Amino acid sequence: MEGTIGHGAMGQVWAGTDELLHRPVAVKELRLSPGLAEEHAAEMRERALREARAMAALNHPNTVLLYDVARENDQPFVVMELVHGLSLAKLLNKHRSLPPAKLAVLADGVAAALQAAHQVGIVHRDVKPGNVLLGADRQVKLADFGMSRSTAESTLTRSGVLVGTPAYLAPEIAIGGELGANADLWSFGAMLFAAAEGRLPYESTGDPLITISSIVHGPVPQHQQAGPIGEVISGLMVKDPARRMPLLEVRRRVHDLARQAGEHPFEEYLRDIEPPRPIAPTAPPPDQPTAPAPPAKRSKTRTTIVLGATAVLAIGAATGGFLLGRAGGPEPSGVPGRESTSVQLPDGTPAADDSPFGVLEAERATSGSKAGQLRTEYGDRGPVQFAGSMEDGSSLTFDNVEFGSATASQVSARLRVVNGELKGKIELRLGGPSGELIAKIPVVPKNGDGWKVVPVDLLRPLSGKRTVHLSVIADGPVPFVDLDWVRFHR
Repeated sequence: MEGTIGHGAMGQVWAGTDELLHRPVAVKELRLSPGLAEEHAAEMRERALREARAMAALNHPNTVLLYDVARENDQPFVVMELVHGLSLAKLLNKHRSLPPAKLAVLADGVAAALQAAHQVGIVHRDVKPGNVLLGADRQVKLADFGMSRSTAESTLTRSGVLVGTPAYLAPEIAIGGELGANADLWSFGAMLFAAAEGRLPYESTGDPLITISSIVHGPVPQHQQAGPIGEVISGLMVKDPARRMPLLEVRRRVHDLARQAGEHPFEEYLRDIEPPRPIAPTAPPPDQPTAPAPPAKRSKTRTTIVLGATAVLAIGAATGGFLLGRAGGPEPSGVPGRESTSVQLPDGTPAADDSPFGVLEAERATSGSKAGQLRTEYGDRGPVQFAGSMEDGSSLTFDNVEFGSATASQVSARLRVVNGELKGKIELRLGGPSGELIAKIPVVPKNGDGWKVVPVDLLRPLSGKRTVHLSVIADGPVPFVDLDWVRFHR
């Protein structure tokens, strides 16, 4: 291990190296107070494993990646991606706030991470500046899923203690209400409030009970932000959970503003990164030989963990910072049009209905997927995920598309032709591959080979809740088109 990069009530976070794969890693070691009751110790161990399970369920550019879990003396060690970056909390401690365009990049990244978590039924429960990491090339990562829960689980710990950071706690959670994904939306809005205004949304004397009382009984705090950032903060910090702005709408609102931040919006802040605190060697007593560290028991995966035998652990507040050194997975290239990562499209059911009048992202079409791979490019609009490259027979299904009573009459798709020698089209049908045909979007290599938005009229108006099936039809079974999103229009 190279040194410590954080410590908390549950133990310590180390920077180290996977000796088998030769990659830098962060290792979160669980170390509990000797006098802690077994009931509480078991709860802390379960929390560490819960974080690992949550991370294992997510494979997204905006969340910290899990590599392995190992055990030593019944204590878990969580091995994860080491992110070269700075926590938003440290940034705000020094710089107080972020300008609007950088806030937009932040908002888009956190919204994308929460989308991925909610899609697999995970509620983070502790969205705050200390759990957001900012890095080079527009990198934004949501970390520390130690408090996360499945939406089927209780809001309270086994000991009945309300969890979460008071200043960012949703009103319904503060009164012990039902856990839902919308609680993360309030916390997200409160975090953006702090990053925009340079102050907490609810000021107090440091007494968490006063803060919670203000959240529950006081008015929603007023901010001074205009434009998309102001709209998003106001849309997220709504006391009625059902009326909070959906994450898809958050991303739509900040999209254009985020492009103004450039390719390296956080570069000026990365000078504030501190190196790991090195492990101080401790000499053994004169009459005793140095004993080697006991080997950590590994899980069935390949990661090897080496811990210093003389390491001294500090106890404090739980940390979500896994800083200094990007590891694992491909690195963003910063070069427009260059692919940097590809993973299989996940299967599952979206946590909430999609609005067809926002963008229906290709990466969110999670059932009936035959779209090949989900890819990410880093260009002038930041990390862009898309389905590619699709060929004849490729398909996506958008479940629970809620048109409501607002009739849609047109649809557009953002796409890119990758084989100009073929001709083809994208068909949209209701219900499934053999359902009613509602649109044909031509795919032709004109006006260059870059991304373009192609609009067409629907064959008939649409309303209500629908399942929309998208399929590619082309002249040959070779990669033909990349698809970013589909959007309906009134």
